[in-house]
Amino acid sequence: PYHPHDRGEPLSPGEVYECDVEILSTCIVVPAGWTVALTVRGQVFGVVGLGRIGLATALRARAFGLEIAFYDPYLPSGMEIAVGAKRCKSLGELMAISDIISIHAPSTDETRGLVGRAALEQARPGMVLVNTARGAIVDLDALHDALKSGRLAGAATVRLGTGGEERLPASRVRAGPRRPDGNQRGRQR
Repeated sequence: PYHPHDRGEPLSPGEVYECDVEILSTCIVVPAGWTVALTVRGQVFGVVGLGRIGLATALRARAFGLEIAFYDPYLPSGMEIAVGAKRCKSLGELMAISDIISIHAPSTDETRGLVGRAALEQARPGMVLVNTARGAIVDLDALHDALKSGRLAGAATVRLGTGGEERLPASRVRAGPRRPDGNQRGRQR
């Protein structure tokens, strides 16, 4: 999906907040004809990569009444206490308990395809996946299949880096969210 920050530079925490709110409200990719209504208070907001940007996003999500959980194998013990979040020992555990997942991991050989078929099969039914990270961290074929099967309620991905592999082919995206009056809020791609 289109996003105005598609410039290949890191986002500031303020831009991440703007980006995440905008994605959750206008750029969720859903099957044609679906209506998306998110009531987030009390839901679990999962963060993959609780670095500077992931932490800033988690704190903003908490302000909307979400419970925070995270998976980041590189953070020292005790970070969960300092942040007041549930630390998950595996990506699968985070996928199973989260209503919304926001990805903030760096693009490395280790993270390429991290959110693939196996992880998405462990996702809580109806989960929304938001990828604001660079690179091919999410396997787009597996994401497409999870959306098509109904396992995920929606997904958003922002192309921040370079490389065509980060864009969903237009044939895979049917429509953006729709308002109750049937008018489309997002952009059709």
